[in-house]
Amino acid sequence: MNKILIELIADPRDGLQGLNYPLDNQKYVEHLIHIANAGFKHIMIGSMINPHLVPAMADSEARALLFLEQNPDPELKRQILVFRPYGKYMDKAVNLIEKKAANSIAYTHSLCGEFLYNNNGIGRKEFPTYSEEYCQKIIEQSREIVKQFSEKSKGLGASLDIHISKVTHLLSDLEKQPKLLADIKTEFIILAEITKDIDGRIVFSDTSGEATPENIKPLMQIAVDAIIENNIRKPIGLHLHTTPKDNNVLSDLLLSCLEPLKQIDNNISFDIGFGGIGGCPFDSKNPKANLQVKNILELKQELEEFGVDVSPHLDMKNLDMLDEEILAFVNKQTDSKQKTIFERFKSIFVS
Repeated sequence: MNKILIELIADPRDGLQGLNYPLDNQKYVEHLIHIANAGFKHIMIGSMINPHLVPAMADSEARALLFLEQNPDPELKRQILVFRPYGKYMDKAVNLIEKKAANSIAYTHSLCGEFLYNNNGIGRKEFPTYSEEYCQKIIEQSREIVKQFSEKSKGLGASLDIHISKVTHLLSDLEKQPKLLADIKTEFIILAEITKDIDGRIVFSDTSGEATPENIKPLMQIAVDAIIENNIRKPIGLHLHTTPKDNNVLSDLLLSCLEPLKQIDNNISFDIGFGGIGGCPFDSKNPKANLQVKNILELKQELEEFGVDVSPHLDMKNLDMLDEEILAFVNKQTDSKQKTIFERFKSIFVS
């Protein structure tokens, strides 16, 4: 039986992207510095996206440069998500990598054509809608973009994470689950082959917070089957959205994720957040929070008994401060989606 290593990856970008107003650059960078000081080695620092769509991420380029200036640690993985994989957004990401302000790119792929059409803008120039007949073409276009990102990342010496988004949403239909699992397994193999020559993860993303033991365990099992059958060496990641109130429920979910991994020698990473906020601003009227670092640490003993090591070793003193800092960005006078989450979870995170 193999030992499982969980790497915790900080994603303040997801936690803040639902805010509908700009944020102070220096305060944002101070928050990134405190995340690094707490011990995190991989941080999603921002995203390249239309500032009118996501105002809170409008200055990600300037923040990345300021973060490098104030914390030039060469060992830190500084990741930028490219939402709209075209023209100036990709050019900005390349510019940051060339200036060493970023060394990793993330891109969100999916087997849901509607998501790719709305979230990434794929197919909008060709297709008036995301009708069924166009969905497969939209997915194929996104797969071609993964190839372009792979070539670009290899040329720049950057790592590349590919997020397969909306997987648990698709798998929530139990009648369709067997076929969908087969499709996801095929897509995982395709993406692993495309990205085999570059460092980075393939991440299963629970975009809408619909992960349950009933859909996440078979998802992880088909990934393990694909890894064994095809000798895949890519590390797996999970990007979960949860309601951090019941550790028993969360424990069942996490152990369901981890159980299949005991069959292989392959580490897993969890993207985590702070302060009880997070969620895709395009995907849900009522987004759920990111998986919280506190939840993982509260379950650490149980995870260790299950055969799991959690990395990195975090400075516990800083974690309360990180929650407070990210909540300080939430303007409670505005009508943002994050306000809904803030109100729901403040009894947990705010005394």
